[in-house]
Amino acid sequence: MAPSIQTKDGIAFVQGVPHTPRDDSTYLLLHGLGNSFNFWNAVAPSLGTVNRTVALDIPGFGRSATPTGGFTFDHAAKKISDFSRKLDIRNCIVVGHSLGALVALRLVGLDSTRFKRLILVDGTLGRVVRLLKCPQSVIQHPALGVYVAAQFAGGLLPLGDRGARIIGYTPIIRALTLWPYVSNPNDLNPKMAAEALAKNGGISVAKVLGEACRFDYVTLMQAISQPVDLVWGERDHLINQDDIRQARSLVTVERELEIADCGHWPMIERPTELVDFILSWGDTSAGGAARH
Repeated sequence: MAPSIQTKDGIAFVQGVPHTPRDDSTYLLLHGLGNSFNFWNAVAPSLGTVNRTVALDIPGFGRSATPTGGFTFDHAAKKISDFSRKLDIRNCIVVGHSLGALVALRLVGLDSTRFKRLILVDGTLGRVVRLLKCPQSVIQHPALGVYVAAQFAGGLLPLGDRGARIIGYTPIIRALTLWPYVSNPNDLNPKMAAEALAKNGGISVAKVLGEACRFDYVTLMQAISQPVDLVWGERDHLINQDDIRQARSLVTVERELEIADCGHWPMIERPTELVDFILSWGDTSAGGAARH
């Protein structure tokens, strides 16, 4: 049975709490902007059998309320920080995907005692942020510009359950619409794809573009004192080795995982590998962080 959707202070979320958790950690899952907590449907249940796991809709997206003044990274991070405190989320491992990683970075920078670790899933987007700040640089990086434009254009289109099912269960439409995001669209589990895409998209994505243009990515990264893990898809066209090297120079990277034959959505394309990597930290019986 799927967990019931709850709402607190305008933030919609689902959570799983095992009868006997491994320790007192909580996994807090933050989706990419334009997405919803549905993106974690193939990951959250497995994490929730080990430790408390909370997946939420970032304010302004999915089922969460739109902020009165519109979306900003700072407001979203502060709202989620207050939410975490009210839900008594402590000893927290924050997992941030794609541009949701900017919210995650801002969040863990607010409170190093509550948020103890950060896992960036395809979130080392230094080149993307630089392109958004300086669009004319697309001349030097035309392929990156194509993928950035395609991803944001897709994100602007609101998808309800019916539209998500059409994409998920129709191979030709899935291939035509999901090529910017995944390595092999027609290798996806149709049910998983349809569930992930429901409640996606909307005009708020345009606001994210403006916010990302104003954000100082380097300063944001340098403010992080907690250990960071990096995960990315081998075929993610938004990230290359320069982005990974930049991240290593700015934060304390403890573990890394490049997932073979995977694009920008590891939680949908390779959920088992992502879950195994997340859980391997702190699992002393399996050798913990030394495994990666």
